[in-house]
Amino acid sequence: MKSSSLVIGKIILVGAVFAAQFALTVIVYAQKPPPDAEQLRGVWKVVSAKYRLPETEKRGLEYYFKFDGDTLKSYRKTAANGEVGGEVLYITLDTMRKPKQIDMFGKRNKSDTPLLGIYAIEKDQLKLSWSMNDGRDRLANFEVDRADKKTRHISLILGRVKEKN
Repeated sequence: MKSSSLVIGKIILVGAVFAAQFALTVIVYAQKPPPDAEQLRGVWKVVSAKYRLPETEKRGLEYYFKFDGDTLKSYRKTAANGEVGGEVLYITLDTMRKPKQIDMFGKRNKSDTPLLGIYAIEKDQLKLSWSMNDGRDRLANFEVDRADKKTRHISLILGRVKEKN
């Protein structure tokens, strides 16, 4: 009887240790921003756009996105007027999903309906796609069917803008 209660006590102790380690890992991860947040930080220029954005070369406009922690600012540049417009969105990243997910909100407290997106980072290239359907669906991949008139998705390839020294 004594040996079985000793075994049960050891099992409980080992379980408690694993539970404490898991809880500590969750707390540490929750306090740190996702690793992608640092990789995204900076200014990105639209290199290629599919669906719902005009060809930048035809209109003399350049589209940019600036990531800064939990915010994303989109704006345009023109030769004549410099920076034009600028919408700020508040973002959350889910790096555990495949493809990785980004939710974009218009309000800092994220109480509004998000734009649901996906993203992939490779060195100085960022693929970013999202639904314009106000939280109703998220793309499963970065391909957009232009013949599908019901789909309201945007798919971009962006290049990192190098900082000038």
